[in-house]
Amino acid sequence: TRARSDEISALAGAFEAFAATVERRETEQKIYMETLAMLDEAVLDLDFDGRILHASPGWARLCRRNDSVGMTLANFVHEDDLDALLGQCELLRAARKNQTSMRLRLNVDANGEEWVEARFIGYRDAGGTLVAIRGVIRDITQSYQHERQITHMALHDALTGLPNRVLLEDRFRVALQLAQRSGHCAAVCFIDIDNFKTINDSLGHKAGDALLVAFAETLRNALRAGDTLARWGGDEFVLLLPDMASLDTVREVTNKLGHIVQAPQHIAGNDIRVTFSMGVSVFPDDGDDMSLLFSHADRAMFHAKAQGRNQVCFFTDMHDKGQGRRELYIQSQLASAINQGQIEAWFQPLVSAHTGRCVGAEVLARWHDDDLGWISPTIFIPMAENLGLIRELGHQIWQAGLAALRDWRADGHADLHIAINISKRQLFIASLAEQMLEDVTQFGLRASDIMLEVTESVALSDVEHASARLEELRRAGFALAIDDFGTGYSSLSQLHDIPADELKIDISFIRRLHEPKGLPMVQSIIQIARTLGLQSVAEGVEDAATAEILRHLGVDVLQGHHFGKPMPRAEFIAWLSAEQPTNVSHMHRQR
Repeated sequence: TRARSDEISALAGAFEAFAATVERRETEQKIYMETLAMLDEAVLDLDFDGRILHASPGWARLCRRNDSVGMTLANFVHEDDLDALLGQCELLRAARKNQTSMRLRLNVDANGEEWVEARFIGYRDAGGTLVAIRGVIRDITQSYQHERQITHMALHDALTGLPNRVLLEDRFRVALQLAQRSGHCAAVCFIDIDNFKTINDSLGHKAGDALLVAFAETLRNALRAGDTLARWGGDEFVLLLPDMASLDTVREVTNKLGHIVQAPQHIAGNDIRVTFSMGVSVFPDDGDDMSLLFSHADRAMFHAKAQGRNQVCFFTDMHDKGQGRRELYIQSQLASAINQGQIEAWFQPLVSAHTGRCVGAEVLARWHDDDLGWISPTIFIPMAENLGLIRELGHQIWQAGLAALRDWRADGHADLHIAINISKRQLFIASLAEQMLEDVTQFGLRASDIMLEVTESVALSDVEHASARLEELRRAGFALAIDDFGTGYSSLSQLHDIPADELKIDISFIRRLHEPKGLPMVQSIIQIARTLGLQSVAEGVEDAATAEILRHLGVDVLQGHHFGKPMPRAEFIAWLSAEQPTNVSHMHRQR
């Protein structure tokens, strides 16, 4: 009958639709599985206890086995990371998080481990109970090792392997907190090898380097595990002695060290007896902050040298503490120098590595005093920060930079921009973006003409707050640079969260470019910048060979004395008119 025929037709149509649906889903599933197989990442489906229900081919490649289904993820995790993983899973189970991510190590075979970045998302039933977890796991071993190498180079002296200033200052803060809690002392000892220049000049630089290494090793072996010996620079070292019971204990330790290092060192066929001059300051008697204690130890060390070398001088014992008169004079003159415009804006060229042409200038503060001569910015800028004068100083240099750029534009240099540093205090001014944008507009410029530089340490000091302020500046149109990259503790994930357009490679890496491990480190940093879509800038380029290597590595912008030292505004204009080469390697050093 007709009804029967219609029913059969309907059933046939439904079956065809069902078959088409099944075929489509099978195709989708096939595409999905093929896509999973192509991914470098591993995708895992876990039950609520962390047992592996399904694993993509990427997981088999990562863990180097094919029988992981049915095992728990914990079976593969390094024991030192297991508690962290279980803690994150517990947060998912307790519904305090819907997704989480972490770095951990996987035990992939008897001798090896891989660093991975693992992201997990929880799936719940209608009642909110966790029923399954999906994990996406990415091998980051190579990038992690690069980060570790970069961090180690940023925190340690290349010659001696000792901590450098950055790591020393970090450990000092910890030592100060410990001393404040325990009521004990902490000592800072500045050490200078006596007559090192004579040894270096007579036996050669290689022998001098060998002596520095041997001296550092001898001293380090005599210290406690919690003490820190750092290389300050040249033949100067700084020893941090935390958690000392009393001043007398510090005296005992320093006297012992003086005798230990006097054992002859066999260098370049010669037995050399080394002595040193040491200056010591002690918390809390000689100061309660880092800059004061370091300054007092430094002054005590010079006092020890003045007493005939091979001496240990404690700041507290110095009869003439007037040796700090220079610092006190600088401190007393700083406010008036700022108010009277004695601290000037100078300009150092920024040169394109691709074209060899000047693309802008970094604005730097320089101070010449009639009595003291040139005063280093490494002295007066931290002093301005400590005295609360950095906002006034920063604003003055900022205004001078804008005025210079306006005049350059008027003279036909339309492609130039300026780069200028902003301090931590400036960055955290609530209305900074609004104020800066108003200033730029008044000078007839655009925010995009300005590159604002923030050091890596400032950007990481309070990542959330700093990122928010930087994002405000970016929305206002300013370009942003992370300065002194490599001297902080940033990871790739943190860098990804910081708004930036440019990465400035710290000068310490450029100085090591010609060392065996130096070039790969610089190359890694340039690659990091490229991966994050950032322009890379190399500071401290001193010669044509270095410039050419950096250009070959793919750096974007070069800066350093090879192209031009920091110079007053008028000299910069003269330099700009005289030097516009077309090839980086042909640029000659500015006298």
